[in-house]
Amino acid sequence: MTDADRVSTAPALQEPIAAYQAGEAQVRALFDTMHEGFCLLELICDDAGQPHDVRHLLANPAYERQTGQKLSDIIGRTARELHPSIEPFWIEQFGRVALTGVPAHFEGQFGSLGRWFDVRAYQTGPGRLALMFFDVTRHREMLERLRQQAIIFNSTEEGIVITDTQGRVIEANLAFERITEYSMQELRGQKMSLLQSGRHDQRFYQGMWADLLAHRRWQGEIWNRRKSGDVYIEWITISAVCNEDDVVVNYIGTSIDLSRMNHAQSELERLAHHDALTNMPNRLLLVSRIEHAIERVKRHGGLGAVLFIDLDRFKEVNDTWGHALGDALLKAVARRIRARLRDVDTLARLGGDEFVILLDEVASSADAGKVAQDLVEALGAPFAMEDGTTVHIGASIGIALFPFDGSSAATLIENADQALYVAKAGGRGAFRFFAASTV
Repeated sequence: MTDADRVSTAPALQEPIAAYQAGEAQVRALFDTMHEGFCLLELICDDAGQPHDVRHLLANPAYERQTGQKLSDIIGRTARELHPSIEPFWIEQFGRVALTGVPAHFEGQFGSLGRWFDVRAYQTGPGRLALMFFDVTRHREMLERLRQQAIIFNSTEEGIVITDTQGRVIEANLAFERITEYSMQELRGQKMSLLQSGRHDQRFYQGMWADLLAHRRWQGEIWNRRKSGDVYIEWITISAVCNEDDVVVNYIGTSIDLSRMNHAQSELERLAHHDALTNMPNRLLLVSRIEHAIERVKRHGGLGAVLFIDLDRFKEVNDTWGHALGDALLKAVARRIRARLRDVDTLARLGGDEFVILLDEVASSADAGKVAQDLVEALGAPFAMEDGTTVHIGASIGIALFPFDGSSAATLIENADQALYVAKAGGRGAFRFFAASTV
């Protein structure tokens, strides 16, 4: 080849070289600026041919940023050298790709870094693989917060509803569905006016919206209507939700069903004044009613009586058949006593096998004695229990009359108890008055 030939072919060689160098520079620039972490790994197997470790052959700057490790400290070193406590999960995943050639896409937590990564792995040659990964820790944390918020959203007893700026329902929790009796499918897209009861006029709602627009929050009591048609009262708090430009984009309403709270309060009050076993008035309610009866007798005259009842042989029932049958017997006794009384009379259980009756108005002591005698006979009759057991007990009764035997509930109950003691001492199955004289 002449010098002229060499000169003429030089440009033809230089062009591909320049093109190659330009392409390499572009690839390097892409490699250095890509957001995903990238590394090239070499699989290391143990004596049995099982994946044991991987060695870093190449990594990009994004790898450095996402792992917090310098490239100079990574290249040439193994994963176990860099992370002695590396989870077996990672080596297993890397080994499967490097040995089988089947690509993998998975997500996992790298414990020693305390980070979550979304990983795509590909085999680049026998025993080698390339990884592209992205740090998804913030995404996972956000999902966890959303999961926790969803748990709170659906487990709270307060109704929660999210609407658009026009008051149309976007989402509601289970408590809101229970309160309104509408399902989410029925509520979605509906305006909150669906729940209006008709008890508030237009001025009420205009004032509510005026406050909400001015202060971005409103609280108050509202009468609403359930799907069944029942009207109920609830305490509502409405708050505006704003975007980054401070523009209202949604409203969140929380509601407490006051009608059910009032029912619960009434139930608590009932439990405070009634015996849990028989549902009869307890000592607290009995004393209150006796005091009212005493005041009525003082103002208008008349006569009242307090009967203290103690069951005979009740302890034997508990000892022989157990407390479950004993409790069933007490309920049966309460029903049998109640059947003999008037609606105006009060039957209370003080505890154990002790009952007290308030006869609000009686014509004479003989009338009180007639009630006591009827009860002695009624309670002396056998009790046929549900399990087939027949129980025989009896009763002794003490009677105190007012206003003669006391001017307070405590005194009357105590005096009736003393008369009961006399009746039991006389052989049981009888009644006695506290005072020797009768009216």
